[in-house]
Amino acid sequence: MLRLLYAPLSPFARKVRVAAFETGIDVQLDLVHVDVWNPDQPLGPDAPLGQVPVLLGGPEALPGSTLICDYFDSVSTGVKLVPAEPAARWRVLADHALADGIMVAAVAHVVERIRRPADRQWPQWLARQESKIVQALARLEAREFAPDRPVDLSTVTLGCALAYLDRRLPHLGWRHAHPRLARWLAEFEQRPSMQMTRFPEEKAA
Repeated sequence: MLRLLYAPLSPFARKVRVAAFETGIDVQLDLVHVDVWNPDQPLGPDAPLGQVPVLLGGPEALPGSTLICDYFDSVSTGVKLVPAEPAARWRVLADHALADGIMVAAVAHVVERIRRPADRQWPQWLARQESKIVQALARLEAREFAPDRPVDLSTVTLGCALAYLDRRLPHLGWRHAHPRLARWLAEFEQRPSMQMTRFPEEKAA
């Protein structure tokens, strides 16, 4: 049995959970909810970075969402998240890098606002993260994600990234400037994998 250390509001953990559903690995996955900010709940030697997600039970402890998704691809006998054909492969990986970068910037923004006292927050840092998000969204908007695009690593990551912006950075109002992405997400969020991994409603860090 594979064990996934995760936090319900982590977009990276959701990315892994969606990927598990799409590749059929979810039936082998035991979810272990952890709070990375709780000093009384150390993650232990399997998670030396103090971050989630971490996959246990495979060849060794695997930290990070992209590495875990790569492992799922290596053992899946069905859906492959990264195609083998070169042109399609590089397109998926390029789109994934942008979507993953949005998540990195969004989480950095949220941590700065929530975890740092208001009088010590760095406005320039927050603005820089927002600028990264806006520029990456503009590039992805131009990529014209079609509703019928096959599920891959980039679509899984993008779906989780956009949903995280809705949940944690609604003030950005990304949908107004990016109607194609908004329409695409409306379709993608209907997938069972997205429905089963929705972010919880309660406020948490």
